[in-house]
Amino acid sequence: MSGLFGELYLRSTKPLLSEQVTRREAAYLDHKLGRKGPVLDLGCGHGRHLEALGALRADVVGVDFDAGSLEEAAARSPVVVRGDLFALPFGAERFWGVFAWYNTLFTYEDEALRRLLSEAVRVLKPGGRLIVQNTNRLAVEAHPDAAFDQVLPDGSRLQETSHFEPKTGKDLLDRRLTLPDGRVLQAQFFIRYFRLDELSGLLQDAGLSLLFAHGGIDAGPLAATSTDLIVGAEKRA
Repeated sequence: MSGLFGELYLRSTKPLLSEQVTRREAAYLDHKLGRKGPVLDLGCGHGRHLEALGALRADVVGVDFDAGSLEEAAARSPVVVRGDLFALPFGAERFWGVFAWYNTLFTYEDEALRRLLSEAVRVLKPGGRLIVQNTNRLAVEAHPDAAFDQVLPDGSRLQETSHFEPKTGKDLLDRRLTLPDGRVLQAQFFIRYFRLDELSGLLQDAGLSLLFAHGGIDAGPLAATSTDLIVGAEKRA
């Protein structure tokens, strides 16, 4: 696990995620997951989707391993659990839907990702749905190097550089956050970006059948210029 998660992730990511976007994402997830049973937010972080989905339905559970983020999540939703994503603290076939957003599953090596998917499938009911969001690799390949430097609302300075390696499919990132009190939080990590056929193959291997692939929460088709690769799959009986 990279040093990204914890205080650095919470302080550097939360200010960039607007409530309006979160509400739109929640509406998309609610529609695509359906309402045949409870759903699990896999890697719920500080609970932004738990709160937004909770306004639409009452059967959402969040799980994460970061205690700091879960303190905030618990204030947003009554049902949050601290747990290992590789050994979820739930019985088999507990949920109708499972979702993982914001590249949550893709900061791990491929073999670890396979184990994560298997665990997600274990807690899914037959016929249940898994939805995962990955950044669109095609768009990243077109612009393999990027840099970000911005002062956040609390006065912190966020600096980040990234370089995409086509051979490995990894975007290599260096994130540095300088806090107003002078403390510096920094981590080097990667995010793995998949082509649709690659991701579909992983889902098939995990016991899932691909249902759809979208380029964004407008449910439009995946294109080279799409920001996202959002896939929905169904657990085979």
